[in-house]
Amino acid sequence: MLPYMAWAEVQPTSLEERIDFLRIAIANYHLGKDAMMAIWDKTETTFIGSTGYHDRVKGNATEIGYWIDVRQTGKGYATEAVAALTKVAFEVEGWDRVEIHHVPENEVSAKVPLKLGYTYEATLKLRLPMQGGPGDEMIWSLFKQEYEQLPIKEMPIKAFDAIGRKIALRKHY
Repeated sequence: MLPYMAWAEVQPTSLEERIDFLRIAIANYHLGKDAMMAIWDKTETTFIGSTGYHDRVKGNATEIGYWIDVRQTGKGYATEAVAALTKVAFEVEGWDRVEIHHVPENEVSAKVPLKLGYTYEATLKLRLPMQGGPGDEMIWSLFKQEYEQLPIKEMPIKAFDAIGRKIALRKHY
């Protein structure tokens, strides 16, 4: 994870720091900014990663980010989570475009948008904060009219909060 995600270097360590991190995440969600979600295994006993929407792109669009514990990669968790978020992005949130960004070296991450029908658009030079300095950034996109033709449109989705209540998804601002 660390080679590809600079934010992982500064994760909260104390209980107080983790509580503050969660408070900020919840506030950002209610402000219509980033929306972070946990990914659990099918038994709901093992935390295996996270995903969410980021408000880093312009226009009526969002970016989906994701990471999976290296011990859980290759099992389809990221693909399933991104497919669900793509569906919600277009059908609930009403966005016109969804993007996925990652470093070119992360070939595992590149498989997710490719499997789901996203289009590779460009590799921007020296755009991402990385260990040791800025790194390149691959950008994939999917537009609503393209999504309408994809099999993931028919995928059923369920989302729950930390205590098992079904989530009523919000519209973005």
